[in-house]
Amino acid sequence: MLKEENKLKPARPRILVVDDEMMMRVLVCESLRQAGFEPIEAADGEEAMGLIQECEPDLILLDVLMPGMSGFEVCSWLRTEQNDQATPVLIMTGLEDVSSIDRAYDTGATDFITKPLNYPILTHRIRYILRQKEITDQLRISEKRLALTQQTALLGHWETIPGDPFVYVSNTARSILGESFEGSKISKKKLFGQMAPDDVEAYQRQLQIGVDTASRVQFEFILNKEDGGQRIVFLDLEPLVKNGEVVKIVGVFQDISDRRNAEKHIYQLSNYDEVTGLANRARFLDKALNKIKYANERRKSVAVFMLGLDNFKVVHQSLGHAEGNQLLIELSKRLERFVRTRNSNKNLTSRAEVRKNINPNCENDLLASLGGDEFALALWGVRQAEEAGWIASTISHLIKAPIDLNGQEIVVTCSIGITFFPLDGSEPDMLLKNAEVAMHYAKSAGKDCYQLFSESMSWQSTRRLKLEADMRQAVENQEFSLHYQPKVKIADGRVSGVEALIRWDHPEQGFVSPGEFIPVAEETGQILQIGKWVLETACKQAKAWADQGTPLCISVNVSMLQLRDYEFCELVSSMLQKYQLESSLIQLELVESMLMDSMDDNSQKMQILRDLGVTIAIDDFGTGYSSMAYLSQLPLDVLKIDKSFIDLLLDDENPVAIVEATIALAHALELKVVAEGVEQEVQVKMLSDLGCDEIQGYYYSRPLNVDDFDLWIADFMGSPQKAKGNHISTLSNK
Repeated sequence: MLKEENKLKPARPRILVVDDEMMMRVLVCESLRQAGFEPIEAADGEEAMGLIQECEPDLILLDVLMPGMSGFEVCSWLRTEQNDQATPVLIMTGLEDVSSIDRAYDTGATDFITKPLNYPILTHRIRYILRQKEITDQLRISEKRLALTQQTALLGHWETIPGDPFVYVSNTARSILGESFEGSKISKKKLFGQMAPDDVEAYQRQLQIGVDTASRVQFEFILNKEDGGQRIVFLDLEPLVKNGEVVKIVGVFQDISDRRNAEKHIYQLSNYDEVTGLANRARFLDKALNKIKYANERRKSVAVFMLGLDNFKVVHQSLGHAEGNQLLIELSKRLERFVRTRNSNKNLTSRAEVRKNINPNCENDLLASLGGDEFALALWGVRQAEEAGWIASTISHLIKAPIDLNGQEIVVTCSIGITFFPLDGSEPDMLLKNAEVAMHYAKSAGKDCYQLFSESMSWQSTRRLKLEADMRQAVENQEFSLHYQPKVKIADGRVSGVEALIRWDHPEQGFVSPGEFIPVAEETGQILQIGKWVLETACKQAKAWADQGTPLCISVNVSMLQLRDYEFCELVSSMLQKYQLESSLIQLELVESMLMDSMDDNSQKMQILRDLGVTIAIDDFGTGYSSMAYLSQLPLDVLKIDKSFIDLLLDDENPVAIVEATIALAHALELKVVAEGVEQEVQVKMLSDLGCDEIQGYYYSRPLNVDDFDLWIADFMGSPQKAKGNHISTLSNK
């Protein structure tokens, strides 16, 4: 057997000398020792077998005639029972003993040497045999490595002769073909039976080209295996020419199925969205480029729509990853049906038969997923704003149709931005970029809305992107601050608490309105970091006022993303513990419309927060669903009536009735009522008559920074007219 490749060998070759004559052994061993070998002695065959197994000699010098076990028997035992074909065996025999020489070769001897021995010749003969053994060993190792490499690479040998009905293949090639192909000689007829007819014709055609031109040919085909599987096979063949004629065709036969599948997967990942299977941004831009070039040649228009799902990050977070992906898949199917219907209505195939210059691929509409919650469409021939608006409305209605996910009905809305080629750009990336700008305008305008791009949007878009970038550093750079607006009890005129309102003093732009940066923060998810800072700052300030003997409940606005964050309840708890703060000094304000989405989950989290001891207020009531029916299902403490209703108290009788009914129903549910945006004394009197509990607004004070608020409340608490209001001091104008 072939010795292990990495086995350590002695510095000098080890030679086993087997002879029953002691003097012969001594002379041979001494001669070998002087020649640089390491001799080992054995007096008979039995002793030789033991030393062979123990010492693994590099060569065996074996006498033929010995008492007991002969040299022939030892050699036969080595080759058969030990399966050792590699160790050289040099037989020592008489000069005229031809029959012994023949028998020695039959039993597997490597060579022979005659007695009496010529010792210099013996050592040279041994060196030659060992050198040949080393070359043979290296060849066997190389063959072993090659076989392993071919097996790993699914690469086999292929050989055929022109006109021969058979193909000769290696073991690896045969294993690729399957168990039904036995031996190295396989029938072409049987092989062709497992190939598609077109592949058989292509194989024969390519092979004939190789024979006619004596040149190398390459070919791929699909092999249908008997177990039902399919493999993709690559043939690389080269003719062998002798005396001007092709005598044989040889080459490699390789299973490249895994490579082709990997290439297909890479192509899929590079060109298609992993979740929806739609074309991705790169493929959309590539296809849109061809469409635009085609449209430019024919003086046609192309409209690019960019669609963004509203508040999808919140929906995705509340549903979970798998359900969120299912929602995206369902929405993408609706958009696919819309595009497919438009394309089929164009009847491009019949038109192309009439006008040969029509390219259906270019005149068809495109759809792509830009990742996450955004989609893009390129629609052929949409020229007018009215048609684009109708299409946007149609898409919007498709998107917001209810979706059933595991028994839960989900409603999603979208915002759409629209650009036109060539009006708004001549390149796909510019059109898509401008459509994105218009889409963000649509989002800021409210749900279920679309916007056509205009040049004036570019500056605003640049400003928005800068705000988004600057906002990431604003908390760390301490650019944010909290201002506090008091809430006053109508009954006794006492300050019952304050609402914390965030302000941003931008180092370059100065004051940035919360109405401008808060929507951006919510859309980008930065509201989580900002909201955490607001909560901690409010807790810290509430603790400071409590330690000063003026405990005030601070109301903190909570965004939808914060409430959906699974760590939010823990964050509130940790802040109360960190500042050793009475939980009743923190109130969380939630916007009415956000509570209706995933109501069960929201209600559960709100109850956890109430169990911590904080109070829960519903903010801007009346601007959302304007329904009291669901209030009884939510763990609420306070209802805040939106400023829009308070403003109309002086001008319209209906709001008076609405406010009165709202206050009465809220009290029936044991909720405290706060009126926002109160600015005039007559409003205070009307709200008092209607039974409102507290007032917040400019009638008492604008939002103030901490220092100004401390001065204001000291002045307010010391004034005998505090119950009557009218305390908008000069401080409140800062």
